[in-house]
Amino acid sequence: MAETNTTTKASQSAINGPGVGSPHKSNSTGYQQFGNNLPNVDDRRIEHAKEMVGHFVGEIAMKDFIKFLPQVDNVDTPVIDFSEVPASEGNENSMYEPFRTAVQESGVCPSFDLLDTSSTKDSVTKIKPDVGIFASDIDASVLKSQTLSLMDIFVEIKPLKHQDAFHSTMNDGATVENERIQSFLGTTDRSIKHRGQQIEYASQIMALQHRIHLFSVSIIGHYARLVRWDRAGACVSERFDYHDGSNNWIGEFLFRYANATPEERGFDPNVQRATAKEVAALAKAVDAHLGKFDYSPHQRPELKKTTDPSYPAYKIRVKDQSSDKVSEYIICRPFFEVSSLCSRATRGYLALPVRNRTKLVFFKDTWRTDIEGMLSEAEVYAILRENKELLPLLPVVLACGDALLSDGQVQCTKTQDCVEGTQWVHHTAWLRKLIRHRVIQELAFPLHMVRNSKQLLEAIRNILKVIKLAYHEFGILHRDISIGNVMLNMGFAGILNDWDHAIHANVARQGHPYRTVC
Repeated sequence: MAETNTTTKASQSAINGPGVGSPHKSNSTGYQQFGNNLPNVDDRRIEHAKEMVGHFVGEIAMKDFIKFLPQVDNVDTPVIDFSEVPASEGNENSMYEPFRTAVQESGVCPSFDLLDTSSTKDSVTKIKPDVGIFASDIDASVLKSQTLSLMDIFVEIKPLKHQDAFHSTMNDGATVENERIQSFLGTTDRSIKHRGQQIEYASQIMALQHRIHLFSVSIIGHYARLVRWDRAGACVSERFDYHDGSNNWIGEFLFRYANATPEERGFDPNVQRATAKEVAALAKAVDAHLGKFDYSPHQRPELKKTTDPSYPAYKIRVKDQSSDKVSEYIICRPFFEVSSLCSRATRGYLALPVRNRTKLVFFKDTWRTDIEGMLSEAEVYAILRENKELLPLLPVVLACGDALLSDGQVQCTKTQDCVEGTQWVHHTAWLRKLIRHRVIQELAFPLHMVRNSKQLLEAIRNILKVIKLAYHEFGILHRDISIGNVMLNMGFAGILNDWDHAIHANVARQGHPYRTVC
């Protein structure tokens, strides 16, 4: 079908997005908890594209984009010959193998393999990027099922230039003041769906791998773009001709990536794959925990899914912010997760402490907004614990704090930093710095598990008490009181959970132009 420059009503919101002060009322989170359940693939991708309006920064000149990865000194970068790639023939399938072969045979990234994954469905998400770049030492038997959880970089290929997810403005004399810069996001149906497709792949890979950031390659005909994704948004390179031999940008990018540290590639240094024995120990502990509740009000069948073997299992190191104590936990499938890429990306797990494998705990992984006046959950609990009367009304926190890099700095997003002081970007005021935060606490029960009306009334009384004490003694407002955050401790007494939206009521803070997704 011939491409059209008109935009359908269904995809109009994917271009305009919400206006300032007009919060998102729906997102892909509403359609997904463990997979991509929105029935129509095109609808799902349009939804993803709509959510990320205002979260793209570009076009970034390649000489600047390449600086996201450290330069390799005293070594010549191998040159990739893409002349055999049949660009712009209208059949993307014919491009996969020549592209893969050109990169592989160049020797630009010898410790990585490029594989055609266009017909290999990931066991969790059921999606299949065209080409995936994987570490060469990965077990091929595992790779067949856990494609996305093992993929370093995804390559999405389209045969025609007008399928580009973005408009090329850099070479058209566009400036920040020029209206053409506002059309950076492609507006045709194909462009919007292609953009949504890339967003979907990025969000799923980052979720399955606990990534800090992620790189991808977008091929459109004989042109290409590189993209760097994180929880604040995405930085998009200028469009360049990779096919005519005038540059070696893809080769330079992959060469730098192959020689970078895992952390520089976007991997969390606190996360490693769990061993088979650790996975078995987690499954045994979950079975033992669920076996304690033999009558229906206390049965929680969704928790059994947390040991789903199709999901990767990890061992994660957490440093408590108040004590500096380091502990490790084994996790697998989350029983709650948010699929939106640009969000707090909150996920909840049943976790097994490595040092004490007899008692499960709750493990929350989230990205907090770094705005003056907003407190981290670790800061809130440290303040509230000063009043001993509040302790029985709060969850028992075992460890809590910002996730750190190997140099001791916090893990945070970088997309928002690309806007300041530059003249080549598509500007947006919506970007916010996010910091990864983890909370470990004793398990609690949902409110519906109360045994009688007396317990229910006592739970409500406790919540009213903690709200009053937190505000009058410390000036702290919870701001997210809901039935999901009113819980019961192991003694079935009411507690107020999830203080990650709390603020100091007497501290001025910068507002959001849109609603933060959980």
